[in-house]
Amino acid sequence: MSFRRKITSALAALAVTAGTIATAPVSHAVPEGEMSSNAGNAVADLGLSSGNGPVAPPIAPPDTSGAHLVSATHVEGNRWNIDVYSPAMGRTISNMALLPAGDAPRPTFYLLSGSNGGQAGQNWASHSNYEHFFADKHVNVITPLGGKRSIYSEWNNVDPALGNNKWTTYIAYELPSVIDRHFHGTERDAVGGISASGSGAIDLAAQNPERFKAAASYSGCPSTGGAAGWAYISAIMGEAGGLSFNAWGLPDSPTWNDHNPIRNLHRLHGTALFVSSSEGVPSAQERAVQPVWIGPRIVELGAHACSEYFTNMARKEGLHVTRYTPTHGAHSFYLFEESLRESWPTIGPAIGA
Repeated sequence: MSFRRKITSALAALAVTAGTIATAPVSHAVPEGEMSSNAGNAVADLGLSSGNGPVAPPIAPPDTSGAHLVSATHVEGNRWNIDVYSPAMGRTISNMALLPAGDAPRPTFYLLSGSNGGQAGQNWASHSNYEHFFADKHVNVITPLGGKRSIYSEWNNVDPALGNNKWTTYIAYELPSVIDRHFHGTERDAVGGISASGSGAIDLAAQNPERFKAAASYSGCPSTGGAAGWAYISAIMGEAGGLSFNAWGLPDSPTWNDHNPIRNLHRLHGTALFVSSSEGVPSAQERAVQPVWIGPRIVELGAHACSEYFTNMARKEGLHVTRYTPTHGAHSFYLFEESLRESWPTIGPAIGA
């Protein structure tokens, strides 16, 4: 199979697969200048490109006065469950939270789940030790639950299968208004996402640079343009019966282009960016838990190619991107958690944590 066909298959697999393992492989950072261009060029050749269509004009910030705290329940240690009512979606959203002790002001890191929305046990609390990592850090860490196959984006229409998705409004406006008011937020925040939510995290930062001063994509695909981008997004949403048309309309429409991070690089000047992925070689920990790693390897290879492409384009735009390429990792929480830890020297200082 040619490299081009491998990447096409990998991008399709990325849409429907994610791992759920919990610890961390040994990894290494890649200096600013060291990039392998083959993967990034292959993605560009496939059409996962910036595109030339129009971009939607900016819209006014939504009214968040109706968003309110429904409940806050202590789980253990620094872990809490927080329920917040979202007027935009007309329902109460549950959120996992790590909250530092005391009432001193602190920034907030909105840490998103993968394509399944963090439900059915597929989340940071169930498959990582992230609460221990953040235990000595003065930052709120908030993970919304829900949003399955939504890319944590703002959808144009209510979808018969996936419902009403107004995640940009919720994550960038409604939820922060509650966190800042009740949990001492400073309005200087960061957003990060794993797998399918990696593109959503970068998109959220590009749409809301005044709120998000740092953004991270962990084994994601932060480019949604071109034929491959359309296929990737449509496959993610379609796996649960959703229609990408209900999200952003037709490919290369103003709304679709407005949610392509490559089209919005100019909005990310001043944003601290972290992008991680590996070439999909399973670690010893991963092989011990699951001997056959064909699917996760292909998924991670697709994320790697897409992440290389985004990083190359961002650096051409003059943006500083911290690029992290672990030697091992096959799209599991072993890899995600290691990348999260490596991202903190980029994210923490940017938000004053």
